[in-house]
Amino acid sequence: MKRFLLCFIPFVLNLNSDFNSQTYQLIIIGTGPAGLTAAIYAGRAKLKPLVVEGKPSLLTMVTNIENWPCHERISGAELIEDMTRHAKKTGAIFISEQITEINLKQRPFILKTASGTTLSTEALIIATGMCPKQLGCPGEKEYFGKGIANCAHCDAPLFEDTTVAIVGDGMMALQNAIILKKYAKKILLFSNKKNLSGPNELIQQVENSPSIEIIPQCTIKKIMGDDEKVTNIEVYSESSGKIDQFDVDGVFISLGYEPCTQLVKNVLPTDAEGRIKTDALGHTKIPGVFIAGNAGTIPHGQAIICASSGCIAAIEAERFLGRKPRKAALFSCQKS
Repeated sequence: MKRFLLCFIPFVLNLNSDFNSQTYQLIIIGTGPAGLTAAIYAGRAKLKPLVVEGKPSLLTMVTNIENWPCHERISGAELIEDMTRHAKKTGAIFISEQITEINLKQRPFILKTASGTTLSTEALIIATGMCPKQLGCPGEKEYFGKGIANCAHCDAPLFEDTTVAIVGDGMMALQNAIILKKYAKKILLFSNKKNLSGPNELIQQVENSPSIEIIPQCTIKKIMGDDEKVTNIEVYSESSGKIDQFDVDGVFISLGYEPCTQLVKNVLPTDAEGRIKTDALGHTKIPGVFIAGNAGTIPHGQAIICASSGCIAAIEAERFLGRKPRKAALFSCQKS
């Protein structure tokens, strides 16, 4: 089977010595609506921000967006492409890399990438958004990209006439199942609950599909393969108390999403959901470190709100770099 073109696998580019030796005024991590809006504003402010792309935005998975101003309908991928093009025109520099380590205890801040490059910056905007939740079982890391996936929109065509496992019981699992049934000959939907949860219309589509078998109240214990691809999984059944093996060609982990804040959550305070705590302007407890989008404690989490938080973070980063005093935030619509 071919290797899989996954939405959540970063493209890695070997950076040249110019990136390795230069200290940037501003580095932005993330290319969703928050990170790209921050890049546009920072670029227009002549900060020449370095944008580390990392994992593609979840917005790229959305087929139709109908509530973005000036667009009656646009796909998430098209919107991200347009915003990226705009940001590049303002002078933002993009690199296709994955940040693996962030040191906020010294100045300038130090960032390390998957390819071994070290970057430094005077100010940092973290706009890493949300990531798919993981199973945490043996074989998950080893076979991610070799049969393990998250996004059926991206990878379903690669599983034509195969047997596929879906792990989850909510909206993400339902949506992946509905997409995959157009391609896979057999789908095994493993849920740790007794019943599926989500819109009744989607649940009925899944339950009434002859190619989908729902296996409730179970836990994936291990994902196995032949080093090249996934071949089978071990599943513990709560009802029988036994562990059974199932032959599968792929596993779609569909447990929902969580904030991508793992790299800094031990340094910056987070809320119960793992979002980094900020004030209304995106400031963290460390001066010069700002949060934009769903990695922080913004309300509602809509794309347009993420974009606005990116705008605010960029303006605040510019003020920080210019050492301009902060003005009091106005939190209501009352006239000043």
